[in-house]
Amino acid sequence: TDLHNIINLYLAVVFASQCKSEYISKNIDPAIYKHTMGDINIWVSSYYSKNGITGLQEINWIRNHLSFRLFRLGRLQFEMTTLEKKVKTYSENTPCLNIHIPEGEKLDIDKCQKSLKEAGPFFNKFFNIKYQIAVCHSWLLHENLKHVLPEDSNIIKFSRLFEIIDNDNDNSQTLERVFGENVKISDDLPEKTTLQRKLKTYLLEGNKIGSGYGIIELQQI
Repeated sequence: TDLHNIINLYLAVVFASQCKSEYISKNIDPAIYKHTMGDINIWVSSYYSKNGITGLQEINWIRNHLSFRLFRLGRLQFEMTTLEKKVKTYSENTPCLNIHIPEGEKLDIDKCQKSLKEAGPFFNKFFNIKYQIAVCHSWLLHENLKHVLPEDSNIIKFSRLFEIIDNDNDNSQTLERVFGENVKISDDLPEKTTLQRKLKTYLLEGNKIGSGYGIIELQQI
């Protein structure tokens, strides 16, 4: 309910304020605190655009920010976690960083590379963890995007930063991220952007744009 989500927002703001002292005690750059907690604003704006009222529905996601598991370093977010399965030579439960891509800003490849270069030193300095790898599971990494987008598109450039380990053909994340929530493949899909037009045509032809799972070895960045 809206009341529940208003309470979620209140609690998130209170706990975010309390987190600030921990950032200060660790001597973490105030800009990192601002950008990390700024994700709350992104989700509040999204909620308002959908419901016409201020609230926060993604409280479970924001718990990562409030419990010092996730930090935004420039363009990308990095979540401290472990591998859920064996990947290449890395065994299950190996410490890794899970990369997330916040909404609301162009996917500038130079900014993404800068974020990746900052990640290893940041977590080593402030948490004494030397992460060797980062992973990302996103529609932005799906292999079929190369059939839709030009070689010089930011999305294709981003996907090339990773070694793609796996792909699935579940269109749901692509539909939600590109066209909006609760939509299905049909002639009614919006065509407001070039990306929407190209993906709509591709999907209506019976093709799939699911999610790709990629890995980056941080020492090679």
